[in-house]
Amino acid sequence: DKTPMDRRVLAEARAIFRLRQKQKDADKALTSAWNKLTNDSPELVGFLSSIAKHRYDEDMVREFVKNLQVSLVQRIPDKPPSSWPSSFTFQAEGEDTIGPIPVKSQWSPILVELCLLMHQHHPEKFVEALRAMPSNWFTETPPDSGNWPKPIGNTGFYAHNVGKGGIKQRCGAVLKGFGYPLSALTIEMNNGEVITL
Repeated sequence: DKTPMDRRVLAEARAIFRLRQKQKDADKALTSAWNKLTNDSPELVGFLSSIAKHRYDEDMVREFVKNLQVSLVQRIPDKPPSSWPSSFTFQAEGEDTIGPIPVKSQWSPILVELCLLMHQHHPEKFVEALRAMPSNWFTETPPDSGNWPKPIGNTGFYAHNVGKGGIKQRCGAVLKGFGYPLSALTIEMNNGEVITL
């Protein structure tokens, strides 16, 4: 159930997104139109040749248009495809490889699943290790409502929500807290890239 404030904020966010998307679409369309107009267009070359005081060679006019095009309109680069984690693997020296463990296109399950692995492998250290972390990373207080903080299985601990950088930082701290090197965790992305901490 959304409050009137939630609905207003959501409507404003959607309007901002639509406006930005419209501007991106306009930029692409105008760049494409400019490129079609200036890429060796005989009409443009002839027109520019005819209005010049001196009759210049068409190749000179083409070169001018090419340079003008580069200086006025740079091609809008396509946005690189989004990438997100698809799984992660835990492999510590002298221990069996665990994974790949699938995650649902999000960063936060990596931290939760890594903590569960640490709980399974080091139950005697788990409580002490997580309590030693900053209090805004993990809590033993269940959420009042909503999805955050996320429960770490049945350990009695919950992980607070953060973005990619925060998840990577916290995963690194968890590994160190249990005596593992950062290289013990690899994150496989949907585009085939493998990330280490």
